[in-house]
Amino acid sequence: MHTLLRALAICLPMVLNAATKPVYVFVTDSDIRQFEQVVQGFAESYPQASIERINLDGKPDKAAVRAFVARHKPAMIIALGSIAATTAASLDGKTPVIFGMVLNHRRYAQLKKAHVAGVSMEIPAQAWLTQFRLLYPDLKAIAVPYNPDASAEIVRDATAAAQNLKIGVWGVPLADPNTVGSRLEAEKPENFNALWMVADFKLYYNESTAFGQLLEFSLLTRKPLMGASEAFVKAGALFSVSINYQTLGSQLALVSRQILEDKLTPAAIGIQAPIGTFTVVNKKTGREIFGDNFNEDLFGNADKVYPEEE
Repeated sequence: MHTLLRALAICLPMVLNAATKPVYVFVTDSDIRQFEQVVQGFAESYPQASIERINLDGKPDKAAVRAFVARHKPAMIIALGSIAATTAASLDGKTPVIFGMVLNHRRYAQLKKAHVAGVSMEIPAQAWLTQFRLLYPDLKAIAVPYNPDASAEIVRDATAAAQNLKIGVWGVPLADPNTVGSRLEAEKPENFNALWMVADFKLYYNESTAFGQLLEFSLLTRKPLMGASEAFVKAGALFSVSINYQTLGSQLALVSRQILEDKLTPAAIGIQAPIGTFTVVNKKTGREIFGDNFNEDLFGNADKVYPEEE
């Protein structure tokens, strides 16, 4: 009998701890590697959380999310991607929603509700502009092709931030992604000496030739190009500054604990800027653009360098 009681005394706290672990439902657009890194970062930062996951496979299946949430009764919903975020945010509003990995979140009315908080995917413009100038001290003005329906707010914010650094932002609005090259050629070359590839889903997608034209223009005119992500640096852009996915997961964990433990409302937290960045550079492109003026030491603080050594 005493042995049994001792066993219960040992096991009962373990059972209670398991039963009281807060449940977090992760809703994702798909199963891409970046989402996995975010979830991993969340789990490592918040080991007390119990995580349940549902992947929407690119479809806004509100009924499936509602049923999944009803079954698991989470303390919080973490939504990764625009489809997941807007779908989760459109539920009844009883469960707080925190989103991440959403390009230009301001375009979505669903993400402005009182029960929704999030972490922006856009690096603050002053941060990447400063990084650009460190890599290219002669930076004076940047041309940015963009679709106004997708990226007007981002370009407007960057223009305002650039003024403080005495850097010009030369917006090139266009609707047809296949005219990027011709539109840039039509601009006066003295108006800008660098290029910015904003993460614009209406310009840059699988069937579009926009990036190829932008990269070709960059190399022909020797105007350095900041790509939207690592993949574009690998393909030839000079560099990129993007979010660190592991750190984003940690930041989402922090926001969730502020709501659950500190009793802050999602509305009070709002949409935060990402706190971690990941800088990637392409030395081959640097040599092509800067020639004898290429300074390899300026690339020393990058998180990743292309081409990768054999």
